[in-house]
Amino acid sequence: MVVEPQQWREYANRPRSVETETRRGPLAAAGRIAQLLLTDLYALHPRFRLVALVIRLLPSMMFGWLRPSLYRLGGVHIGPRCRVFGPLDISGEGRIAANIRIGSGCRLTTPLFLNASAPITIGDDVSIGHHVVLITDSHKYNDPTNRCGPRIARPVTIERGVWIAACVTILPGVTIGEGSVVGAGSVVKRDVPRHTLVAGVPARVVKTLNQ
Repeated sequence: MVVEPQQWREYANRPRSVETETRRGPLAAAGRIAQLLLTDLYALHPRFRLVALVIRLLPSMMFGWLRPSLYRLGGVHIGPRCRVFGPLDISGEGRIAANIRIGSGCRLTTPLFLNASAPITIGDDVSIGHHVVLITDSHKYNDPTNRCGPRIARPVTIERGVWIAACVTILPGVTIGEGSVVGAGSVVKRDVPRHTLVAGVPARVVKTLNQ
């Protein structure tokens, strides 16, 4: 019996394809699990998590002088003469600790949520009230089947001498100008001019402050 080339290819390819898929399935699944595991382990930031755990053992509103030193051990840049009056809630993707830079002489009241997928820069002599949220993450929403699409991260900058009052939310890409005040409960979605008082949802300029 003579087997034509086309018949042989069909015969040879069919069992090999099934065998390949059988082998590839578990291997592909194992590779995918390993990739996810490595991603999560990278995001764990063990040194930073250990420091954060120690900080949570300290009573709130006390040892404000000690927490900056501990956060420095975890990789967060914090200048001298700062006071942190409770644990910072820091999250995001990538090098979240390295993405945070806090100047000198700052006073940070907590709870304070820092979403640091992009850089968060806080200048010298900034005061931040409790329940403040700084967000760098957003998402593309062009896909009608998935409005929470791919992640976009944009930096947040708070310049020198700013006072952020309680329960303020600052959205991605915003810069708070030097010497400004953000009123309690405001939602800031655009840049704030220097030496102004802003308030509201969304925050608007209420008045210009003395310089």
